[in-house]
Amino acid sequence: MTPITIKFQKVDQYKNLIFIAKSEMPEEQETFKRLTNFHNTHKDEITTFLPIYATPIYATLRCKPNPKFQHEEGAIYTLDLSIRKKKHEEKNYIHIYINKSTLVKKSNLDLGELIEF
Repeated sequence: MTPITIKFQKVDQYKNLIFIAKSEMPEEQETFKRLTNFHNTHKDEITTFLPIYATPIYATLRCKPNPKFQHEEGAIYTLDLSIRKKKHEEKNYIHIYINKSTLVKKSNLDLGELIEF
């Protein structure tokens, strides 16, 4: 797969990495279009959770965790991905894995000061 450049949003409750692209952001439009196209192509054939979701406003990409990579919220990365489709017990699954992650732009979010707990 051709690498994509996308903003890291967060780690979800299952430790998956969530990336987001917004349609109104000029630098994110190409990635938004690719994710939306993938979502529209596969949404009817996959009987389980699809790791790429798209609306007219934004598209998200959910990747399996990889301990080799640490991502900062709001930072932009270029990702080399592997997308795997498999059938298990009569259900179709798609999983997305990060092969390579390169920081393009650090986040300019003020996350606040770290404090001890």
